[in-house]
Amino acid sequence: MLRLRWRQVAVPFRNVVANAQASYRVRESVLFELETAGGMRGIGEAALPAGSSFARHGESIEAFITATASRLRRADPAQGMARIAFPPQTPGSWSAALVCGVETALAGLAARAAGVPLYHWLATREGIPVFSGDGEVEVNGLVDLVDPASAAREAAGLVAQGFRTIKLKVGGDPIAALATVAAVRAAAGPGVTLRCDANGSWAFSEARQFLEGCQPHAVALCEEPLADPGAGYSSLAALREWSPVPLALDESTRTVAALDQALAAGAADLLVVKPMASGLGEALAMLVRARKAGMPVIVTTTFDLAPGTAVALHVAALAGSPPPACGLATLGLVENPLGSGIPPVVEGRMRLPEGPGLGVDLDAAAVDRYAITGWHEVEP
Repeated sequence: MLRLRWRQVAVPFRNVVANAQASYRVRESVLFELETAGGMRGIGEAALPAGSSFARHGESIEAFITATASRLRRADPAQGMARIAFPPQTPGSWSAALVCGVETALAGLAARAAGVPLYHWLATREGIPVFSGDGEVEVNGLVDLVDPASAAREAAGLVAQGFRTIKLKVGGDPIAALATVAAVRAAAGPGVTLRCDANGSWAFSEARQFLEGCQPHAVALCEEPLADPGAGYSSLAALREWSPVPLALDESTRTVAALDQALAAGAADLLVVKPMASGLGEALAMLVRARKAGMPVIVTTTFDLAPGTAVALHVAALAGSPPPACGLATLGLVENPLGSGIPPVVEGRMRLPEGPGLGVDLDAAAVDRYAITGWHEVEP
């Protein structure tokens, strides 16, 4: 029997976080605690995507959690995520985030019971070789959607901190976006890997104009350049066939079924996986499918708090040895991560947790400070 507790929190971002499609001022999340009869606990987080909120979806969120709790009645903590049938969810939505939160708590419990870090437990579960690097994952620095001068300053600051990969948010007018790319490249220097993320900004002709203009600036990849990837990814595949810049899938591809379509169409060169946007189990299945197809995988957060960031770090360890630079250096965007145990970013790298389970503990005082509600308890 597993006891489930959950609580809503809202943590302001230090500055507005913006991309071409949305902006964040507050990180609204649901925190989960699962406890076994023997007192062992696992924690997880559901970080609500932009456009979702407790005010808008509160009743639905509560109903979803109650339905999920009933499915835990016969759950074996040692099984982790296995054999838990969740209510229907929409990829990229608040329901996928809730699934990720509960799955994180379940998998963390199983890993703790096995006495191994979560990434080790996940690797065994998925049949992937355990991470064989030096225990560190390279992470990229993030430059938000800002003007060229501001972007250049941010990029220079990231390079000074030791980041060797920078992800630049782009969008709007392609010519203006290219001016920002040029400014960032000049500030970062030739030795830094530069990626762009358009978040589905452009029509085909606009995307082509931007990608063509990237050639002098050695852009390593562009995520989601098209507002409409086309039926069966036809438009994205046509753009990739021409593009001088490798293309990456992100928000257009949140499920294994969608990834299979993209692979069949030859629509992209890389895959971005976000456990919070797909659910942990689905994200892992996507990662495995992409790796078998020879497609590199980049794992990122959705600007999560401590539990969500931790699970993304563990998943990143499964993306290769070493994996590509991943989007995990985001905890500094929020006022308080509400937890401890996340390894710091040092010279653009994060060390994998060595203890059993998720490796993160909630900060009770900080949770109380940023909580919207008290703890809700559901007895399965």
